[in-house]
Amino acid sequence: MLAADFDFNLPRELIAQTPADPRDSAKLLQLNRVTGEVSHHVFHELDQLLGDDVVLVFNQTKVEPRRLLGHKDPTGGSVEVMALEPCRMEAASLTPGMQSLLQVYADTWECLVHPGLSPGQKVLFQQGNQFLQAMVFGATEEGTRWIGFDAPLREHWDQVGVLPIPPYIHDYHGDSQMYQTVYAKSSGSIAAPTAGLHFTEGLLQRLRERGLQMEFLTLHVARDTAFPIMKATEVDAVKVHSEWVNLPEDVAMRLNHAKAAGKKIIAVGTTSVRTLEGIAAMDDQGALKGYQGPIALFIKPGHEFKLIDGMITNFHVPRSSLVMLVSAFVGREKLLAAYQEAVLQKYRFFSFGDACLIW
Repeated sequence: MLAADFDFNLPRELIAQTPADPRDSAKLLQLNRVTGEVSHHVFHELDQLLGDDVVLVFNQTKVEPRRLLGHKDPTGGSVEVMALEPCRMEAASLTPGMQSLLQVYADTWECLVHPGLSPGQKVLFQQGNQFLQAMVFGATEEGTRWIGFDAPLREHWDQVGVLPIPPYIHDYHGDSQMYQTVYAKSSGSIAAPTAGLHFTEGLLQRLRERGLQMEFLTLHVARDTAFPIMKATEVDAVKVHSEWVNLPEDVAMRLNHAKAAGKKIIAVGTTSVRTLEGIAAMDDQGALKGYQGPIALFIKPGHEFKLIDGMITNFHVPRSSLVMLVSAFVGREKLLAAYQEAVLQKYRFFSFGDACLIW
């Protein structure tokens, strides 16, 4: 398979720049994965579309303020740093002068930077009376930077960082918490599980009153989900980084019982899909077990789904791993036809965009 097989025409004006307000006023396209038939709804109608035999599985990860806006020291030039993940710098790989600096800038992270920064460059971050200094120690083959901070970054990014709203969303000055699900609980993500952004407290309450079973797991969104465009030409050449997940034992057992009872497991978001399918793949029978640890599952056409019966997801980036995941579930032709219909009906795409219910 080629990445180009998962391309489609997307007018730039359909890339959502602001969230739906209220959240559940977004459009909702319902797609029958067997027939390819689509119907058009509003997200707040979800409780009317789902039957009593449905289990909704949510990802309760919380986005961290990993986008740091600073300036170069001493030139004052603006710089943006996106903290991807902690990393361990080997002092032996550095010059003696840089080795001594590693003692000062000891909390080291792999980061995306804009514009590029050279080894030895200092960066200063300030918000009010809060200061954080950083030093660039080197660059990776992928173009990211190894950056050390002079204090534990996690203890300071609430003061000097902001939520990393995607760069294709330009000049959004609204409430940044709209990029956080209302049920977010477990901090650790670089980006939001965006399908969940459409749920309001009111909609969740109506689903509870209906008696629908709702379960929660955690997948901390990492770079492959946050920056999903494929650089490889051939799909089989794509390598994905792992993401940390937590499926509590009691949740796993309830989902196993629900599946055995014939209930439909509907994953809210591709992150929930990858968690459930990744853990199910660990068992010959596709049963779930409690698990904490890494998952590095690249779901593409040909994948045999063991657990989920449906998903709620946003409309994704062309040529991305997420389009491939959804294509694996519904079929590439049916998905691209549904996307073409969504374009004609002017659905909004990507993180702040509209939603799709596939089952």
